[in-house]
Amino acid sequence: MICVSYTRTMSCSLLEEAPADIISVQNKRIAEYASKRKWKIEKKYSDRKSDRNEDTAFRALREDGISQKYDCVIFDSMLRFGTTGYHAYDILAIVFLPAGIHFAVVEDDFCSVDHTKEENLQYLKKKRHEYRVLHTRETTGRHLEKRIYQKYGYRYKDGAMELEIDEESAEHIKTVFSLICDGLTLQRASEIMTERGIEPPHIYMKRLGENRRCNEKSGWNATQIRSIINNPLYIGQWIRTINCEKVLHSCPAIVSEETFHKAVNICLARQKGSRKGCKPSSNALSGIFFDYDSGCHIHQYRSQSSGEKIFRLQYPKPSHVNYPKMVISYDVVDTAIRDLLHKEQEKARLAIQRFDTPEFRTYKEMRIEEIRTRAQAVFKRMMDLEFSSWQEQKEYPTGEQEQNEAELQALLSQIDEIEKMLSAKNPWVQLYANMKLSANLTSVELKKWITSATCEKFEMVRIETKEKEAFLQLPQEWFREG
Repeated sequence: MICVSYTRTMSCSLLEEAPADIISVQNKRIAEYASKRKWKIEKKYSDRKSDRNEDTAFRALREDGISQKYDCVIFDSMLRFGTTGYHAYDILAIVFLPAGIHFAVVEDDFCSVDHTKEENLQYLKKKRHEYRVLHTRETTGRHLEKRIYQKYGYRYKDGAMELEIDEESAEHIKTVFSLICDGLTLQRASEIMTERGIEPPHIYMKRLGENRRCNEKSGWNATQIRSIINNPLYIGQWIRTINCEKVLHSCPAIVSEETFHKAVNICLARQKGSRKGCKPSSNALSGIFFDYDSGCHIHQYRSQSSGEKIFRLQYPKPSHVNYPKMVISYDVVDTAIRDLLHKEQEKARLAIQRFDTPEFRTYKEMRIEEIRTRAQAVFKRMMDLEFSSWQEQKEYPTGEQEQNEAELQALLSQIDEIEKMLSAKNPWVQLYANMKLSANLTSVELKKWITSATCEKFEMVRIETKEKEAFLQLPQEWFREG
């Protein structure tokens, strides 16, 4: 086992500072790890500059890996392998592993030698997801910390991140709470604010100099009223983002806690009351059931007359939608979904049976061998090119070799894809073969198996199942009736 190491000064974490001895710390940890496994470090690659874009050593590591100059690379942390977490994933999952190059991550005590290909890819996908979450949180947090967002009802004190009451807009805040506490609806409260000629928050804040796009002709609306009523800022609870963490700060209160909670409770009670006896608490098709012609969402309700569950458009419906029939029974939709899912399950189980036949194994091997032969030819071309460049003392043809590498990788990926798709690991087969339908289908269940459902004139239901691309990779003659 020919082992090399990679170290890096800068972390992928935007908030992490690099200690002066970070390279030596990494080297020590890597050496201890290698010693435990009785491995010898043949070469060290290191990007030592305090530059997040520095990747000179990393590119050399990559090129040497493709050229099969080592068998395994050891590094301290996924956050210090390349310039980004995405970069690390791409190199390891797409380039190194298919080429037979292993990796070891000291921090996680993870070595690809000890795991299957699927386990390695699962680990890398997990780390990629963790990096995505970290990167999003850090970039968003830094943006929010740098930008000063104006607060309706307040203004910032000169030279300080402290809020003080803006008397003009604070009076408007008090008026909103007063209207709601008097029993008015959100919509009616917004109409009164507009009728009185009071500037809505977006226009008021723009007039004071905040750089924002808005429709200056629009007035108050129910959403703005709700946002004010539910904002604890107005009782002196200012929630700020500092170092990517939510921190509670105090500020002067505009309304009393008694008034605030009274208004909030009135809105909640009205909201619950409007839903009672109309819309069931659970809609398994929420967000994925549409009218075929108009594209509008179809919602689940309970019939006022019969009490049965039905599907219909939300009122007021679009004026151009006017079918002879405007509702469809829940049971009809449920039956259509179950029938289709049962058919998918039958086909998936049939596929599993076909996988074990000698005819199919021969067919699969022929497809793989065809691509493998092409991959071997490309690899030989790469090696010949490298050898001739060395023998003739010519400059290494980087561009041509990169093209070869891309072609080789594409072919290796094709082989992996065929092996996966033409087996029980096919995502469509895995999804439907062992599917269990509960008596009352939930949203979580349905969204696992269904992409969307459409209803044509509230008579015919069409359902789009998931993993269609994986299904089409299988011999379609298997599923033809007769």
